[in-house]
Amino acid sequence: MLRPLLTSLLVLLLLGSSAITAEEGTPADDAAQPQIEGTWMLAIPMPSGVENPSLKIRERDGKFKASLKGKRGSTRIRNFTLEGKSIAFTQNIQTPAGEIEMKFRGSILGDRIQGVIELPMGILPFTGTRRPY
Repeated sequence: MLRPLLTSLLVLLLLGSSAITAEEGTPADDAAQPQIEGTWMLAIPMPSGVENPSLKIRERDGKFKASLKGKRGSTRIRNFTLEGKSIAFTQNIQTPAGEIEMKFRGSILGDRIQGVIELPMGILPFTGTRRPY
């Protein structure tokens, strides 16, 4: 009588752990690293109109190389990070009032990106789409 009870309990535990594993696997799939490489065409609403810089990202040996190109020129990004679906990097630009730091933070979903840029004078939203190679 004890043996069938233990067998039933073992089956229930195995089935329960399979269900837990399957449920835990779903968020892990969602948290998988997105395809990041390519050229991202950004849209940044500015008081003077929408600016459309391009963000070029390449991965080599687990490290990212990125550059941002816009009407103010091209800048190599040295501190680009990707954690899950979140990206972050900073860019320093020269303005008539001096150099300012722009802190980009965003999320990637497929071929779309959205986020914010923190500036000394406030926060700007940005969006973008990835062009294929």
